[in-house]
Amino acid sequence: MKKLLKVFTILSVLIIAGSILPGYSKAASSAQAFKDVPPSHYYYEAIYSLYAKQAIDGYYNGQDGETYFKPSNTVTRGEAAKMIGHVIGLDLYDVPNYEFKDLDTAAWYYNPIAAMIKEGYLEGYSDNTIKPKGTLTRAEMAKIIALSYGYELTTDHISHFEDVKQDAWYAPYIGALVENGITGGTSDSTFSPGKAIKRQELAAFLDRAHNKVSVEEYNDGQIQNLLSETQVKIDDVIQYYKNIKPERPAYSVIREDLLQYAMPSIADSDLKKYYEQSCTHCDHLLFDIPMAFDLHYQVLEHTADKIVIETVSPNNEIANGHTAEIALVKDNGKWKMEDYQSWSFEERGSS
Repeated sequence: MKKLLKVFTILSVLIIAGSILPGYSKAASSAQAFKDVPPSHYYYEAIYSLYAKQAIDGYYNGQDGETYFKPSNTVTRGEAAKMIGHVIGLDLYDVPNYEFKDLDTAAWYYNPIAAMIKEGYLEGYSDNTIKPKGTLTRAEMAKIIALSYGYELTTDHISHFEDVKQDAWYAPYIGALVENGITGGTSDSTFSPGKAIKRQELAAFLDRAHNKVSVEEYNDGQIQNLLSETQVKIDDVIQYYKNIKPERPAYSVIREDLLQYAMPSIADSDLKKYYEQSCTHCDHLLFDIPMAFDLHYQVLEHTADKIVIETVSPNNEIANGHTAEIALVKDNGKWKMEDYQSWSFEERGSS
């Protein structure tokens, strides 16, 4: 058995400078994934959380080398399917073949849309279109989220919305979101059902809905999201401090920030070793994110306070593939990494 850090053989993700590597604010605990979403942004927490789960992407600007989220942009149905499908943990690999006039099976949004249709959370139009590039309205968003999270439909909580009639098709879905604390409307008296939803608004709705799900009820995809979020946040802390010039601070300086996301058992061993020995000028990240969940993924333990999974990282041009076993524990109400062990495929196969 080998621990995570044969430092430079397992650290296998090489980020092309500026394309994926996030920027950072002055506080390491406030990583800035997108140039236009600083820690002071009203929706920062929701957007950063979804970014760490890999549920949202940004737009890379080749001119300034920055990645932007464009929080005020509207959301297409394809983008919404990807964001929502990822957060609720749908299987985005094994999907049926649906034939809509405007749905290209080779498009990036095909699998998320197909997965949402399969579960009954999204449907097409009478003219056999799905409109993947069409703008999503707040009413449509309410229906998709209410169905995705299995909320009980109700119109008991919408009488204060002057623009939502009790007999409107979307009324019970809006009522469900209000009852579950997902939205309060665009004002005290309006919901704006026909208004196009913005990227920052959908991020906030999804983050609120996700946070109300009990970890014990997480499906495999939601467990993967939790693992990804923990790894990304650990990497963000290390990358921020590692790149401080002219030289990185002592490990004791970053330890407190790391303990937000890692237990001392790994923070004072593997993470400390990596931080002190990794290349200052390299964009190597500590974890292989994402792991190859579609190739191999097994939940070894899943309780209210501990999750252990096994997955693999395939071979790439930088490092050999390996099997990884990762343990997360709940400590003072927060999920943290407790252990990370890895083996070569040969070692794991013979154990």
